[in-house]
Amino acid sequence: LNVIHPEIVSSKMDSPPSVASDKHKILEKIQLQNQAHSLAPRPIKNVEVVWQHDLKSAVFGGLAASETSLFMGTRGGSLIELDANTGNKLKEIWIGQPIMTQPILLNEQVYFGEGVHETHHARYYNFDRTTGRLNSAFKSTGHIERKAAVAYLNHPHQIEPKKLLLVPAGRDG
Repeated sequence: LNVIHPEIVSSKMDSPPSVASDKHKILEKIQLQNQAHSLAPRPIKNVEVVWQHDLKSAVFGGLAASETSLFMGTRGGSLIELDANTGNKLKEIWIGQPIMTQPILLNEQVYFGEGVHETHHARYYNFDRTTGRLNSAFKSTGHIERKAAVAYLNHPHQIEPKKLLLVPAGRDG
């Protein structure tokens, strides 16, 4: 895993025409330039590697970031927490199955799923972010390969919306 600090080069827009003969055409041109400017990729230069950490295994599901940590699951079956500032490993939780989902951070918990397409009876785990202790595991009848989603359910008689974790889980999801 490489963490970089790029310097983004701002793109320059064309300067507006010096003679404003047709107000509509000028506004249209500026609008098109603004659209092109906002959608166009900006070049990156002077990339500096801030830190590196050899995970010894591939990461397919992506990262989850808190204020101080980065969380990722590996093909080798570990959930790894790295210090976001230094890259030092803070925790490693080995579950023995590939972790193909992007972790979800919610209410001081980290949620992630195990398994690839061939995996049956895969689990979706809930660990305490502070202690690394397993809180619960949902056992599916299929596999869990995708990121879960957090949903908020509003009910007229509730003051706070209810938080739901929606897990795509093979035949269960």
